Amino acid sequence: MLKRDSVQLFLSVVSAAIVILVMALLAAYAPLWIEQYLNPPTGPTGFATKPPKAMGDFTLTDQNGKPMNFSDLRGSPVLMFFGYTYCPDVCPLTMSDYRRVKTALGDKAANVKFMMVSFDGNRDSPEVMKRYVEAFDSTFIGLTGKPELVAKISADYGAFADIRRVEGTQAEYQVGHSAFSYLIDQKGNWLMTYPVGTPPENITKDIARLLQ
Repeated sequence: MLKRDSVQLFLSVVSAAIVILVMALLAAYAPLWIEQYLNPPTGPTGFATKPPKAMGDFTLTDQNGKPMNFSDLRGSPVLMFFGYTYCPDVCPLTMSDYRRVKTALGDKAANVKFMMVSFDGNRDSPEVMKRYVEAFDSTFIGLTGKPELVAKISADYGAFADIRRVEGTQAEYQVGHSAFSYLIDQKGNWLMTYPVGTPPENITKDIARLLQ
């Protein structure tokens, strides 16, 4: 009889522990599940770097003509991409989306860095970068440097560019390049990659979670 009572007591304790665990999980994740149900993401949502990759430091020139180390941005999430100011389509679209992300973040945007790195250092001088990035937002960062150096930096992210001359255009040359944005966390870890056209609201949600 005593053994049966002990078994029943053990089963009661296990059942209570399971109930407590389930309630804890619901408390932790139910708000997120409800949010995703009520506001399902649309369009591309990006893909995670698994595991997050610690990115190396580099130094380029900002739009004010001053050297900037990537490590100077530690402590803030960074949303960045590689492009060039003469780009006719992808780059202005990306910069416009960054502006929408910043607006959606509201006061939290002060803790986020938005950055464009130029593949085209021969034409994209600091003065050119300043006019370009600040036309979208005065706080956006524009970095430039020797194309060979930027090529090495971008390769760490899987980004690339192809400088080529195109017949029938007035441009001296054009730069074909990959079209992804990268989300780096406060510690310098690469977390997410977003293809061009990812809805800004999806990127906003990822950054907002980092800032919690």
